[in-house]
Amino acid sequence: MVQCSTLSHSRNATNMFRRPSLPTHFPELLTKTFEAAVKSGDLIYTESTQESATDNGVDVRYTFAPALAKKPTKDDNNGDEKTEKPKFNPFEKPDPKLMLVPDFGDYSLVLNKFAIVPNHFMCISKKVIPQTAPLTPNDLEYSYAALQAAQSDGAKYIGFFNCGPNSGASVDHKHIQFIELPKDFTPFPESVIKAKGRDYKPGQQPLSSEKVPFAHFIVPWEAEWAEEDAKADNDTEVAIEDPVAEELGFKFSTVLSRVLTELRVNDAPSISYNVVFTDKWVMAVPRSKESYKDISVNATGTVGLLLAKSQEQLDIFKEETPLKVLTELGFVKPEEEEHPEYDY
Repeated sequence: MVQCSTLSHSRNATNMFRRPSLPTHFPELLTKTFEAAVKSGDLIYTESTQESATDNGVDVRYTFAPALAKKPTKDDNNGDEKTEKPKFNPFEKPDPKLMLVPDFGDYSLVLNKFAIVPNHFMCISKKVIPQTAPLTPNDLEYSYAALQAAQSDGAKYIGFFNCGPNSGASVDHKHIQFIELPKDFTPFPESVIKAKGRDYKPGQQPLSSEKVPFAHFIVPWEAEWAEEDAKADNDTEVAIEDPVAEELGFKFSTVLSRVLTELRVNDAPSISYNVVFTDKWVMAVPRSKESYKDISVNATGTVGLLLAKSQEQLDIFKEETPLKVLTELGFVKPEEEEHPEYDY
């Protein structure tokens, strides 16, 4: 099995719990860098059309981008396997023209070179860490801070992470991605949190939507940082665990544990899952397949943002329904009494 299965709650104890620092003008920096990279040709922005729909009361947004049909995929083989060259890692030395913030703790913030949504950016580990490695509390805290900074001008963003061979991941270097949500689109986890989030207690089983047939696990989360670093009584800095990172890590472990249980009881051949989050909730979805009838779906698809690269793909989504397709790519949602042991 691919090793995506463990989550470390430890974090460098010398890090204090001040909010990870980003420029106050980050949304402006994001837009200006994106526009400049498109103009110079360093970023490929593909125009698309969008169409709104619903499936069993769940918001769906189809993005139709036929120009992407010719984009090479991770499985393309352009030569003899015996002479196959090592895979190029574009994140090991990110393109300076796509760089937003080079030093963000252990990470860099970089624009996605191939975008169908403006201002699509990523939080990339500086060290070469495989995409199959689980998110750590440190990953989560810095990703959460990046998401908040991006939407400080009122835009609403989601973060997402694809882990494992059936998740839709394309580059094997740990990265969390961020895109702005369509203005009139509500991801179904938002409705779940509004209806049930207030009564949720830490450690409880994750929440889910009655409208959605595929296995998915949602918990509310929210980070609040202190204005100043922690100080001891003698006004000297003390080495403590970061409560924000630990809280986010605990919430993530709650959904990840259920994902791993679901993969185990279904005898999944590999550990693959998607993670989607906002500043109010996090959701994890176990995956059984990477594609359905040659349609690849990543984490954004699990909240109803579906990409079609041809009219045929768009027709499949509409005729077979998004929720059916997503269930085929994952697992049927377990009954509440099934698999109550979620501590893996």
